[in-house]
Amino acid sequence: MAVFEDMMQANAPPGKYPAMRRRITRASVAPLIGIEVASLAGMRSALAAAGLSADPGHWLAADLSLGSWACHHLGNTLRAQLGQAAATQGIATEAQNPGPEQRDRMRSAALIGELVDAESRGNTGIIAALDHAQVIAAALAAGPPRSVLVIAPRFDIGWRQDDIACLRFLAFALWATPARLILVAAARHEAGLPDDFDIRWSTAQDAPQTQTEPRPLAALMPSVISAGLSARLGVGEIAREHIARLTDGSTLIDPALRARPSARLRHLFDRLGAIQGLDSALKAFAQLNGSGYHADPVFLVRQAWHSFTIGGHEIALDLMAHAVACAPDTATRGRFLYELQGMRIALQKFDEARMAPAPDPSLPSETRAGIILTRGWGAALSGHPQEGREHLATALAMLRGDIGDDSHFLYFKNIYALSLVRTGAWDAALGLEKEIEASLDASEAETGCRDWPMTYVNSLNQARLYKYHKDFDRSFAYYQCGFATTLGARSESDAVYANFCLAKLHAQHGQDHAAFLCWFRTALHWVAADIPEALAMRVAAGILARRTGPYEPVADRISEVIGEELSAAARRIGLAPAADPPEMVFCRQPTPNEAGTGLLIGAAGWAAILMPDTGMGPAVSTPPHDRLRRLLSGLIRQAAPQATLPARCLAMLPCEGTGEMPLSRDDAWLSAARYGVRKLIYDAHEMTLMPDESADLLSRRHVRHGFGVSTWAQKSDKVVHVTFKRNLRALTLRGLEAGIFAQAASPVPHAQLATDRCRVEAIDRLERAGLLASMTP
Repeated sequence: MAVFEDMMQANAPPGKYPAMRRRITRASVAPLIGIEVASLAGMRSALAAAGLSADPGHWLAADLSLGSWACHHLGNTLRAQLGQAAATQGIATEAQNPGPEQRDRMRSAALIGELVDAESRGNTGIIAALDHAQVIAAALAAGPPRSVLVIAPRFDIGWRQDDIACLRFLAFALWATPARLILVAAARHEAGLPDDFDIRWSTAQDAPQTQTEPRPLAALMPSVISAGLSARLGVGEIAREHIARLTDGSTLIDPALRARPSARLRHLFDRLGAIQGLDSALKAFAQLNGSGYHADPVFLVRQAWHSFTIGGHEIALDLMAHAVACAPDTATRGRFLYELQGMRIALQKFDEARMAPAPDPSLPSETRAGIILTRGWGAALSGHPQEGREHLATALAMLRGDIGDDSHFLYFKNIYALSLVRTGAWDAALGLEKEIEASLDASEAETGCRDWPMTYVNSLNQARLYKYHKDFDRSFAYYQCGFATTLGARSESDAVYANFCLAKLHAQHGQDHAAFLCWFRTALHWVAADIPEALAMRVAAGILARRTGPYEPVADRISEVIGEELSAAARRIGLAPAADPPEMVFCRQPTPNEAGTGLLIGAAGWAAILMPDTGMGPAVSTPPHDRLRRLLSGLIRQAAPQATLPARCLAMLPCEGTGEMPLSRDDAWLSAARYGVRKLIYDAHEMTLMPDESADLLSRRHVRHGFGVSTWAQKSDKVVHVTFKRNLRALTLRGLEAGIFAQAASPVPHAQLATDRCRVEAIDRLERAGLLASMTP
């Protein structure tokens, strides 16, 4: 049971399972205390002057002087000192530790599909950063007051973006608590943080710098040093005034001992990399800054892909580029360059991909074609469509002869179709997408399996092409086909994007009421998102009609655009929301204990459960976001004018089953029954759902396989293996859960399955994991 629960939690969308942590509300500007000192003595002096403890036993510390050596460096360092396990967000379990069989990364259709799904889930670095901040804030709240010291990168090394995100979330989480988050910088102009940080600086008396060579190896370690490594790195040989022992036994090295990594220190980094007991990330850091003679390019590539899969994209690019530079021969260098190009494409660094060097003529044709293809891919998506089209046509002709028209080749054909669109060859692009669709159908007929990420991409591309041709019916059908692949596993980005695309389509064809409903749902999903800052780049680019950077702060502008579109759509159908509506805070996916009582308000196309204020703040509280929340509050209030609502309430979107809120009256009633809500106002009509009616609805509902389930295989009477279309990990069910899942292969009444309490609880677990879904009879 514990294993199954762990797997469920891994599959659960943020905020769905387990119960949502208390939100960290983010404003426009992150408040932060800064001290301008360059030494440990200066830090102690500054803390004492501020009335804070100068005893390292009351500190948490993350030293980023030499930059981040691993993904989520800041968050994991602080978590470790609090006794919390490190945590990372990965794009796919099977990609965490790539083995030799996975070396040809760009040839793997499965990996490309994983990247499509990962991009749909949103920015993994930001998602993980918020999780780190929530865990750290909760642990600090349960303990004595602490000073949390973050030593900023020096020597123009710069911050990693996931560390900036974690620092920003922590700034909001800790500002009004006894804990003090303090940025330490040798000079305030070196702090290097974005403008949305409000740093309140102070300067303390600093000790004179007396550092001389030889420099201790410990000073080359990028961060605090664990107790297990202290002896190996000679920490005991450093004068006591230059070290600080933290409560978990780790050691903070005096920032005054740090030096810019340079050619004269490479031999020391080589020695550092040879230390026994270093983890893989630290070894890679040492090789990155060492002489290159001792670098192991294959190891660097493996570590780069590991970092990439857990969200350490910038580190991955650095390691891969170094592996290319250190490759022992032309063939190896070409293969690594191909993989580096794959990372650049996945991260939408199209300009860098376009500017990669032309492949060496001596390379194997497939590697050479792959590099040409990625250069063309980058060109096509960076404003050079004709150049991209030419490169892609050349590469595809070469690859077709080497690998045929197999599954991952379809992804390459797809990008060629995009280059055709960018050069105005719309009909040719549509013809190519039709070829891809036929290949997908033929493969499914032959194997019984379908490439769902490719189906998603192909369907949306055809939808856009038919939209260009003003063929509403076909465009709508292909949008529905594409977005159906996300049902049962929709991320916050998926929910926003599906409704945004349909809103634009309906608006183009003058279907004002349908367009309004889609804009309304787009806005509801957006303001209910726990991490709007992590919105997928493709979704952000679609809403803003321009390319965005992976960490560009676009949330406010997206709120403005959605608000403007929703207001215009409301006016077109004669709606004018109340000027002074109740203030609502929105969240996705309530759980039964959060709802219980309350009021369900809805109409054809939407529904929300309203509860009195629970103390949960909005995820984001900036002027554009707050305006959009007020607009939605007014529209919801207008849909139920007879309701007496509190001045402040929580609006929860019941998105169980499909990932979309109830679109019909029957679905809304079933949601009310599931969450114990008795009062409903639907289409402005007030109704009461009596307990016996709720019980009847719940017993008559049908249970079926989850909408996100792709395939299932019964290994024995008590073992079932299940795969999903998108986003979720495969699961193996055993015992009672396996039997129930097999019974639900065709829709079956809940009462027929739930014959005792154990089976009721098992059905609930399976629904939370996306394996089963309830539907009205």
